[in-house]
Amino acid sequence: MSFPMSTAASVVPMVTLGFALGAVYFAAMRRTALLIATRSGALQAIALTVGRGAVAIAVLGYSAWFGAVPILSAFVGFLLARSTAMRGARRF
Repeated sequence: MSFPMSTAASVVPMVTLGFALGAVYFAAMRRTALLIATRSGALQAIALTVGRGAVAIAVLGYSAWFGAVPILSAFVGFLLARSTAMRGARRF
């Protein structure tokens, strides 16, 4: 069962939600890569990997509950956060 949500009203909040998810996801991914590269905190790296996957599934699942347009909007926000994270990583 899905809850009706106006198409125009769902795009901006879901893009924002997706961007926030992506920002957290890629920050955790960067932290995980640093832990692996320095060979420290294996348990923390595993916890970050499982945690970011679980949060991504929960948030995208929540947006899918409202229909196709909201989940696609959330995914666009996630991809925008990915572009931002990649741009930031190129500077280092």
